[in-house]
Amino acid sequence: MKFGLFNDVDSINDRATLEPHDWWAVHGTCAPMLQSVALKLLMQPSSSSCAERNWSTYSFVHSLRRNKITPQRAQDLVFVHSNLRLLSRRSPQYAQGETRMWDIGEDSFDSFEDVGVLEVASLSLDEPDLEAVVFTDDVDDDIGDEATDIFLAGIGFKSVFLVSAQPYIFSNGYQVRFNEEPNQDCGIGYIVPEWVDRKPTVSEIQSVYGSQKILTKTTIILPLRSEKVEAVKKQLSEVHPELLLFLCKIKQLSVSENSKGSHVSTVSAISISSETNFIARKDKNADSRILHLSSQERNEVNKCRYYIWRQTLPVKPGYMVSGRKEAEEWLISLAFPLEERMKRTTFSGVYAFLPTAMVTSFPFIIHADFILASSRETIMLDCKWNLGILDCVPCAFMNAFVALVESVRADPLSVTRMFDFLPVEASSFVELKNVRADPFSVARMFQFFPVEVSSFVELNNVRNSIGTMVLSMDVVPYESFSDGVPVFCRPTEAVRLLPDFRRLLSQAKEQGVALDCISSTGKFVLHSSLDLQEYQKVLDFLHVGTDCNYSWYAKCIQDCNLVLHASDNVYMDLLYFCTTMRKFIMNIPLLKYIDREGEVAVCSVASMENNSIKICYALDAQHHTWLIKWNKEFMCLDNLFFMPDSTQIALASYDRRLSLCNSLLLKGRVVSVTVCVYIHSVVGFIKKKYQTQPVVLLGHFLYHSHLNNFITESEVYSICKFMPIIDDHGHIYTERSKTLVPASESKWAKLMGYNPFSKEKYIEMADRYFERCIFAGECTPKKVLSNFLIKYTKALDLPELHPPDVDLPVASSQLSTEQAFLLLDWIRGFRTKGIDMPARFIQSIRAGKWMKTCSGFKSPIQCFLSDVKVKFIYSQMGDVLQGYSFVDEEYYQNKIRLYADVLEFIGVRCGSEDTFKLIIDHLKTLASSRLTKEHAISLMKFIRYSVYINKLDDDLLKTLQEGNWLKTSQGFTSPTRSIFLASEEKSVLQITKLHVLDEAFYGGNIGEYTSELKLLGVVMDMEQACKLIAESFAFPSDPSTISRDSVLLILKCIRNLGSSDTRLSGKIRDQPWLKTSLGFRSPSKSILKDSNFNFLLNVVRVPLIDESFYGDGIRSFVDELKAIGVGVGLESSSKIVAAQFKSLALSFSLSRNNVLSLLRCINQMNGTIPSALLEFKNSLSGVKWLRTRRGYKSSPDSVLFDSKWGTVSHFVDLPLIDDAFYGISIYTCREELKMMGVVVDFMEGSQFVARGLNLPKDSGVITVKGVLSLLKCVGFLLEKSAEKSLPEDFLKKMREGKWLKTYRCYRSPEQCLLFDSNWLSVLKPEDGPFIDDKFYNGKISMYQDQLKSIGVKVDLAEVWMHFSSTLVAYTNPHVIRRIYKFLRTFMFTSNLQYKRTSMVWIPNQDWTAGEWMSCQVCVIHDKDDLFSSQLQVLDKFYEKELLPLFSLGFGVAITPSIDDYVQLWNHWELNVQHQVTSAECCSFWTYILEKWDSNTEEMLRRKITKLPASVGPGKEIQLVKSGEIFLPDDLRLKKLLTGASENPLFVWQPQYCSPSIPLSKLYEIYSKLGVQKVSKSLQFGATSSTLGHKFEKVEDPREWLIGKGLIEIVLGFLSCHQIHMPAKERQAAAKALVDLEVYETDEPIIINCSILLPSAGKELNLQTRRMVLWDKDSCRLLIHKCSGENKKTSIEFAASFAQAISEGLLQGNMDMVNGLCKIIQMGFAFGFQDDAVEFLLLAENLQLYMEDIEFLCTTFPSEVPSEEQSYTSRKRKSLSNIFKQSKLRTKVHK
Repeated sequence: MKFGLFNDVDSINDRATLEPHDWWAVHGTCAPMLQSVALKLLMQPSSSSCAERNWSTYSFVHSLRRNKITPQRAQDLVFVHSNLRLLSRRSPQYAQGETRMWDIGEDSFDSFEDVGVLEVASLSLDEPDLEAVVFTDDVDDDIGDEATDIFLAGIGFKSVFLVSAQPYIFSNGYQVRFNEEPNQDCGIGYIVPEWVDRKPTVSEIQSVYGSQKILTKTTIILPLRSEKVEAVKKQLSEVHPELLLFLCKIKQLSVSENSKGSHVSTVSAISISSETNFIARKDKNADSRILHLSSQERNEVNKCRYYIWRQTLPVKPGYMVSGRKEAEEWLISLAFPLEERMKRTTFSGVYAFLPTAMVTSFPFIIHADFILASSRETIMLDCKWNLGILDCVPCAFMNAFVALVESVRADPLSVTRMFDFLPVEASSFVELKNVRADPFSVARMFQFFPVEVSSFVELNNVRNSIGTMVLSMDVVPYESFSDGVPVFCRPTEAVRLLPDFRRLLSQAKEQGVALDCISSTGKFVLHSSLDLQEYQKVLDFLHVGTDCNYSWYAKCIQDCNLVLHASDNVYMDLLYFCTTMRKFIMNIPLLKYIDREGEVAVCSVASMENNSIKICYALDAQHHTWLIKWNKEFMCLDNLFFMPDSTQIALASYDRRLSLCNSLLLKGRVVSVTVCVYIHSVVGFIKKKYQTQPVVLLGHFLYHSHLNNFITESEVYSICKFMPIIDDHGHIYTERSKTLVPASESKWAKLMGYNPFSKEKYIEMADRYFERCIFAGECTPKKVLSNFLIKYTKALDLPELHPPDVDLPVASSQLSTEQAFLLLDWIRGFRTKGIDMPARFIQSIRAGKWMKTCSGFKSPIQCFLSDVKVKFIYSQMGDVLQGYSFVDEEYYQNKIRLYADVLEFIGVRCGSEDTFKLIIDHLKTLASSRLTKEHAISLMKFIRYSVYINKLDDDLLKTLQEGNWLKTSQGFTSPTRSIFLASEEKSVLQITKLHVLDEAFYGGNIGEYTSELKLLGVVMDMEQACKLIAESFAFPSDPSTISRDSVLLILKCIRNLGSSDTRLSGKIRDQPWLKTSLGFRSPSKSILKDSNFNFLLNVVRVPLIDESFYGDGIRSFVDELKAIGVGVGLESSSKIVAAQFKSLALSFSLSRNNVLSLLRCINQMNGTIPSALLEFKNSLSGVKWLRTRRGYKSSPDSVLFDSKWGTVSHFVDLPLIDDAFYGISIYTCREELKMMGVVVDFMEGSQFVARGLNLPKDSGVITVKGVLSLLKCVGFLLEKSAEKSLPEDFLKKMREGKWLKTYRCYRSPEQCLLFDSNWLSVLKPEDGPFIDDKFYNGKISMYQDQLKSIGVKVDLAEVWMHFSSTLVAYTNPHVIRRIYKFLRTFMFTSNLQYKRTSMVWIPNQDWTAGEWMSCQVCVIHDKDDLFSSQLQVLDKFYEKELLPLFSLGFGVAITPSIDDYVQLWNHWELNVQHQVTSAECCSFWTYILEKWDSNTEEMLRRKITKLPASVGPGKEIQLVKSGEIFLPDDLRLKKLLTGASENPLFVWQPQYCSPSIPLSKLYEIYSKLGVQKVSKSLQFGATSSTLGHKFEKVEDPREWLIGKGLIEIVLGFLSCHQIHMPAKERQAAAKALVDLEVYETDEPIIINCSILLPSAGKELNLQTRRMVLWDKDSCRLLIHKCSGENKKTSIEFAASFAQAISEGLLQGNMDMVNGLCKIIQMGFAFGFQDDAVEFLLLAENLQLYMEDIEFLCTTFPSEVPSEEQSYTSRKRKSLSNIFKQSKLRTKVHK
C-alpha cells in the first residue's frame, strides 16, 4: 500500500528513470528510518572492507607479542572484542575517548543536505587504519617518526605475498622467513616467523649479490611466483628515478638479473649520483640543495638535476588530527627539475615519501607527510591534515623562488651561483661563470610557476594562492637600459613591449641616446629574457601586462626625445612603428620639418590638425632641396612645410617606404609632392587669401622650375590654364576664360580703349610681368617672364580674340574709320575661319548706331547698300518702308564695298532680293494687329500677287494664318480658327460657339477671295466643320429646347467623326436632351424599344425614345445612338435595367414582385445571355437588395436557411432571408440566389459566424457539438485568410467568453492550456488550467491550430511562460514542485524567453506547507552558512537539478551580494546577543577583500559604524566603533598597551596566516574605514624622573659611539630627496650630534606616554623604559648603565640608540624615523666601519655632497689621511661612482 510521497506520480515515474540511491534520496523523506536503511544498503561499495576489518582485529589479538595462544582462543577473543565494540557504542563514553575514531560517520544519516553520491559512499573509515592510530602498543618504541609514518601509511607484508609465497629476511644475524601456509605449531599463516637453518645461506646470498661487494645489513629475499616473474621484472625496471628524491636512506636502486646459465646483468638502475650546493636558511627554517639523479637501462644512461627546497612550518591548530597529535611541524619539500624530466612512467606530482598516482600538472613536485588513502594512489583531500599542508605549499614555493631572486638582488656578482641551478652545458657554464653574463638568465626559473590548471580543486587552490602571493613580491626582472645591478619589480608593475619598439630602443641605445627616463613612465619594461613566446603562459599567470598602452609609448618617445636624438634611420623605424599601431599616437611631437626660419622643428599630429599644418616631401632629393628653398621664399604659405633633407634621404632609402608613406598620409597628413603639386598648392592658397605678392612670385617660380627641367612643358601649359594673374589695377584673378596681352602693345585697346570683357573673365596681364626680378637666388631678365607667360597662357589680341556673348560697348558709339575697319577685320577673320560669333555680340553690332549714312549714324540693319532697281522699289512703297537709310561711302574712303560680305552679315541690305524681304518682314509686323477692311482687302490682293509671281513667302503665310486680324461672329480671330458655311448656320450657332466669318463686315466682296481664305486656313468643308463642332460643342441653358434639326446635325457629326472619336459623344452622353416616354433623359438612360426582350422590360419601368417626335429618320442613326449610350440591344438595355433596379434598391423601394421578377429574368438569361447576367451581378455588387431578418443585405451578406446552421444558431446572429416577406416561393429560387452570391451552404458561411458570434454568459448552453462546430468555422476562416489570422472582432469575442471546459472550471481561451502527453513524466493535467479532453470526447486535440489562433496556449514555450508568470497563485506544495520540475526540464528549449517571477516558494521541512517569498531574500548557496537568519538558501530546500531554474529563470542570486553582507554586519552590530565568531569574521572579511573596490569602500564607510576588535588570540570578538580601536603597526607599542584596558584596543585579525586574508590588505581596509595607527595615536611626554639619578660622563664617545661613520650616515640621509634638508641645516644637526655629552646612570630611564580612549572619555597614561634617551633641553645623551657591559654586541642597545638618534634628528619629519633607524642599526652592527658605511650609503641610494665631505674633514681631522687633498679626492671619486650607480636606483626607489 503506497502512501505519502510514495503515491505521488513523480515518485512512481522516477522509478524507471532514476538510480535506486537517487530515488531514495529524492522521494524517501517521508520515511526517514526506511530511507536511512535503504541508503546504507544501496551505497555499500564493493570492497573487502569487512574481511580486512576482521583480519585487523585478528592481528590485534594475535600479535607478535601475543603469539602463543591457540587458534580457538584467538577466534573467541576476536568474537568478544567485536561484540564489545558494538555494545560500547551505546555508552556515552564511546564518543569521548579514543573510540570516537572507530566510526567517524557512525551508522546514522540525518540529512542529505550538501551530500553527493561519493560522500554517501564514504560514511565511515576502515578500522585497520584507525587501530594503527589508536592501538600503538604493537609498534616498537625505538622506531623513528618517519618509520612510524610509513607504518601508518600501511606499508606491510600484504603486498609481498602477492608475488612471493615464502619471503626471507636476513638482518643482523637473524634468518627468518614467512610462509603463506599455516604454521604447524599454531596453525597461523603469513605472520608467524620461522627460523631458516638451511637454504639459502649467507654465502649463497653473497655469491648472488657479488663477491666484490659488501653485503648490506638487511637483505630481503623474495622467491617469486612463477607467474609473477616477468611482471615484477617489468615493474621494477620501470621504477622512476624520482622515487629516490625524498627517501631518507635509499640512495641507489638497481635491478639485476641472475638466471641459471647466464652471468649477472643489470636490467635497470636508478641512483642519486651526487648532492651539491647545500645552503641552510635559518631565517626561513629551510635549506636548499641540488640532487643529481641518474638512471641506467641496459646501456643507456640518463641524468637530471633537481633543485630541492625543504622548509619546516609549524602545524596550525585548526588542521590537527588525532593520528598526528605529537607532530608540531610540517616538513615540506619541493623539487624543481632543472632539465627535462626522465620519461619512464607517468610523472607523479605529489609524494608522501613515495610517489602517489596524482598528476598535478605542476612543473614541480610536492612532498610532505600526507595522510594517504588505503590504496596509496592519492592523498585524502578531505583530510584537515592534508589541507593544512597544501595551505603551506604556496608559502614554501614563494620562499624558494624569492631566495633565488634575492641572491641576485643582494649581490650581482654572485649571480653565477644560480647557474648551478640552470641546465647548461659544461663549456657554456664556464663561459657564463667567468664572464659577467646577463644576470637575467634567471628567467628559466619562471617556468616553475604552476600555470596549468590542475584537475584537483585543492591543488588548484594551491595554484591560485601562489598566483596571489607572487603579485605582491618584487620578483620580475625589468630592463634598466643602463649597465648596473639587476632590478626587480612586482608582476603587475611590469609590462611587455612590442618587439619592434624593443628593437628600436636597442638601436637608440647603441647610438648613445639616453634612455634613463623610461622608468619614470610609471611602468617597468619586462626584461627581454622573459619577453618571449615560450613564457606566455607564465606571464599570463603572473598578470604581467600584455602590452603597454598607447600613452606609455607616447610618454616614452617624448621623455627620451627619440625624434631629435636618434639617427634618421632609427627615426624612420620609429615612424613606421607609430603608424602600424592600432591607435596612432596623436599628441606627441613626432614629425620633423623645416620651419619659416630654416630650422628643424617637430610637431604632433594633433597640432597639425589644430593648426592646419601639412608636412611634405619630394621623392627626388634635388626636387626636395629646390622646394625647400622656394618654400622659404613663399614664407611657408598655408602652413606648408617640408621635411629636412636628411630625413627625406632616409625616407627615400627606407625599405618599407611605400607602407610608411601611405600610413603617414592617412594618419599624419604627411604627403608626397612634386614641383607641379606644390605649384597647385600655391595656387590654392592664392585663391583663398588673394595676396598679390605670391602671384608674381609664382610666375617666377614657374619660369625657373621649367628652366631647370623640374617640370615639363606640358605641365607648364596645364598650370598656366588655372594660374592666377594680376592686372594693372592690382586685382587678382584666379579664374579666367581668356587671357589678353598687355594693353600697352595691343590692338584691342585701340578699338575698345579698355577691357570691356572683364566680367566674362577676359583678363589682361599687368605690366609688372615685364620687370626684372631676383627670387630665391634666381634672376629673371626684363620681358622674359611676360613672353614666357604669353606663350604658355595663350594670351590673345585682335583679330584672334574670340569675343564673349555680350554686347560690344563700342558698337553703341560713333566709330572712326580706323576703328570701323578694325571691327570689320575682326568679324571677317572669324568668318574666314568658319567660326560662329556669339549671337548677342553680333546683335549689338547690328543694332548699334556706329555706321555713317547719308542721314547720320545708323545701325547696320537700318542701312542699304543697293543699286538703281532697289531704289525704284523703294520709291513705289515709300510709305511702307519709312526709316531706312543708305551707307556714306565717301566717309569710308570708298573702301566700304571691299567689306560687302561682312556688311551683309551684320545686316546691311544689299540688292533687290533683300528689299523684297524687307517688305515681307514689315507685313509680318502688321499681321499681329486688327486690320481694317481696306487693309484686309489689300492683304488679299498682295497674297494673290505673290502667288502670281511665285514669290509667296511661307513665313509670311504662317504669320498671317496665326494673326488675329480676321473679323468673325465672335470678334477678331485668326483665319485658322474661323469657319465659313453658307447653310446650317443657325443650327451650328445653337449648339456651338464657333467663329463664323462676318460677311456683313466685309460686304459681298469677301466671297471673291475664297481661294485666298482657304489658303489662309479658313474652314469651309463639312468634314472639318464637324470636327470644330465636336471641339466647341455646348448645350443651350435648357437642353429640352434643342431643335429636331440640331439633334440630327449632332448625329450627322457623330457619323462623320466615326465611332472611335468620343469628343462629341462624351459631352452629350449624360445630358437629358433626348425626348422619351418618361420625359427628357440622357442617352445613357434611354432605350430604343425592341419587342424581343419584353421580359427584361417587365422588371422595372425604363425611358423609351419618343419616335413620334423624331420621325422614322431616327432609326437611320441606330449606330450613332448606340455610340452615345442609348440602349439599343439586349446587352446595353440590360445595363440600363440593372441600373434602374439598383437605384430602387438603394432607396429601399423594391417590391416583392421586383425581386421575384428579377430572379425569373435571371433564370431565362442563365445559359443564353451570360453577359447580361454578369451585368446584373456586377451592378448589384455590394447593394443591399435582399430583405433578411436583420434588415436589407447584399447578396453575399445574406444566408438562405439550412438545417446545419442549427448547431450555432443559439449563439450566432445570422442574416437569414426573410421568407415571411418573400413567401415560401423564395426557396424555389435557391440556384438563382446562389448565382447572385447568396450563401446557401454552412461551410461557406464561416464569416457570418465570425460577425454574428454572441457567446452566452451561461457556459453550459454551448454544447460539445457547438464548440466543435465553432472550431471548424475557425479552421475555415484560417484557411481563407492569406495571413492565416482571424478577424480582430471575432477574436476578441472568442477570447472574452468563458466557454472552454478545463479540468477545474470553464475558462476563456487565453486562460486555457492544451496538455501534451509527453509532459506526464513531470506534470499532471490537473496541475494547471488544461482543457478537459475527456469532456470533449478526446477530439479537442484535433483542433490545435484553431485553439492556438484564439489564444489557447498550445506550444511548450507558451505553457512554460504561463507557469513561470502564474506560479505564485499556487499553494499546493506538490503541485508547485511538479511545476518547478516542468519549468526546469524545458528551461533550455530553443527560442524560449524567460519571464522572471519575483517570488519563490519556500516549503516547510516535510513539504506539507510553505509560503511565497521574494527573490530578493533568496540565494542559491551560502557556503559559509552566515545568512541562515537573513536569507532563504534554496539548496537546503530543492534538489541540485532545480537550482539553475531559480538562478537563470527567476533571477535569484547565486551567492549573497555585498549589500547582503553589509546588512548582515549591521545585524551583528545591533544584535547584542549575537557573539561574532572568528570563523564568521574570516568569512565576512574574505568576501570583502574579494570585492574590494572604490564602490565597496564607499558603501562600508556609509553603512558600517563598528569594526571587530579582540583583547587577544582566542578571546571573544567585540564590535567597536572605528575611532575607539587602533592598528597594531608597532608590536612594541601593542605589547605595551596589551592589558592596559579591559576593553579591546586593537582590531581583530585572523589567528592563522591565510592567503585569502592578507594582513596588510586587511589593515589597509581598516585604515580607510577610520582606524588610526597606534604609533600615531600614542603621545610621548618627558621623562618621568631624572633629577635624582646619578650620571657619570662618558669620556670620548667618538671612539665607539658617535664617530665619523655615524655622521656620514646622518649627513647622507638628511640630504636625500625625501627630506632634502639644506646643507647648513643638516651640518648644524650633525654638529649638534657630535657635540652631545654622553652620560650613564644606574637608574632606569622612564618615559611617560598617553593615549586617548574615546570609549572611556579619558587618557590612558603609561610608562615605558628606554635604554638610550636624547635630552634635547640639556643637550645630553643618557644611557642606562646596566646595558653598557656589552653595548657593541647588544642588539637591544643598538635598536634603542638608533631610535633615540633618529627621533632627535627628525622631530619635524617623524615618517622618516624608521628609515634612518634601520640604517643606523646596520651601521652599529658593523662598528660604523668605512667600507660598511660606504656600502650602506650605496645600497640605500644615499650620497655625500662635497660640502658634507669638507665638513667631515673639518670635524674629524684625526681620521683623515695626512694629505687632506687625497682624502677629498678619494671621496670625490667615490661620489662620482655613487652618482653613476644612483641614477637608476633613484627611479627604482620612486
